[in-house]
Amino acid sequence: MLLAVSFLIAAQAQAQTWLSSPGTTDWNTGSNWDTSTAPNSSSASATFDASGTTSVTMTAPVSVGSLQFNAAAPAYTINVNSTSFSLLGAGIINNSSASQSINNNTGSNLNFYNSASAGNAWLYSGYSSYINFYNNSTAGNSWIDSNNSDAV
Repeated sequence: MLLAVSFLIAAQAQAQTWLSSPGTTDWNTGSNWDTSTAPNSSSASATFDASGTTSVTMTAPVSVGSLQFNAAAPAYTINVNSTSFSLLGAGIINNSSASQSINNNTGSNLNFYNSASAGNAWLYSGYSSYINFYNNSTAGNSWIDSNNSDAV
């Protein structure tokens, strides 16, 4: 008699943590993350803790559910360079006493969807770049500096 058993396993959120000593500053390089995979899905949670590399650069489109800074996280700067960064879930969660920044550089888009919040982050928007809030997303208590008159 052959017994077939089937289990339904719910998709779990992918939690990736930026390394304390990553090899490069590139978000999109998997070896810079504890799982050897860069977070890039609506179920992903990108977590930042203490690290010697606090300037992180995106060189390809990235989407995550949340961007979380733990209590030990120093001030980070996330640089979005000629691409897009989308937050689709909780958004930016800063549990650190340090200020966190996202530089939305020239030709880039920073997008908040669903109920994502910008939290208390500092958001900078360069020339021909846009910060977009869709659905029920909010700017939270963020500080927004735009060099583009129609960027927000």
